[in-house]
Amino acid sequence: MFVIKNNKTFISSLFSFLYHSFKVLFVCFLLPTFLMLVTKQACIDIEKLRAKLRRIPKKNIIFMDETYFRLSDAPHSTLVFPGESEYVEVEQNSHYAARYDMITFISGEKVFPPIIYSPEDRKALKVDGIRGWMINDFITDYLARAIAALDQYPLYLLCDKSNAHNLEEMKESFELGLCFEIVDISKLPTQAAKRVSPLDNGIYADWKKRCRSHYPITKKNIKQIMSDEWEKTTAKQIKKCYKHCGLTNTHNPYFDCPAPSSHKHQMNKI
Repeated sequence: MFVIKNNKTFISSLFSFLYHSFKVLFVCFLLPTFLMLVTKQACIDIEKLRAKLRRIPKKNIIFMDETYFRLSDAPHSTLVFPGESEYVEVEQNSHYAARYDMITFISGEKVFPPIIYSPEDRKALKVDGIRGWMINDFITDYLARAIAALDQYPLYLLCDKSNAHNLEEMKESFELGLCFEIVDISKLPTQAAKRVSPLDNGIYADWKKRCRSHYPITKKNIKQIMSDEWEKTTAKQIKKCYKHCGLTNTHNPYFDCPAPSSHKHQMNKI
């Protein structure tokens, strides 16, 4: 009978084998496929957008998107004292845990208070996720006044290509909320959200990490934790993410092109 004398060594070796196998698979097959999907024109469209945004004061640029946090979203890592448990017990797998959706807006200097929908909220509204009318109601009922209070003109709003983002209806919602500072609402180019939006380039990741640091997270406190940690996002963090997205003049506009050797971009004056 085969006996494993050192279980930890075996598990470590197994994970190492699986990791390196996946690494080879990714480099040989998945990465080339991904690079082919990112077209040269997509990079050019992103460069044009960056050139436009670099000419606008960052406090006048607003990004919006939706995200979520799950009730049993466990920390990815933790520190424990000798003798303490090295794991956290949860009642549900993170993938199947209750999802709390959140609509967010952010400028180059600050985040705006979000609106959060629990599973019970969505059930009462008879929806399974964020819908366009929910975004529009939030804009009219709250956000429009919060943005108007900034006393900044003109303002530019950007969002991704989600079907929930109807540009004309969003514009009308701002006007209904007596906010006339928004002069342009536009959608990000194809394949641009992960490269241009600061929300997808650090803001959401840092926010979720802070949320996971709370324990225990329950139905009674999850909304408060989500909101509090969102509003703790600092101007310094936002500035760092804007820079990471290439929205400052310190970057080559094609710095994150996934296939520079084949795209062969020519630098334009900004």
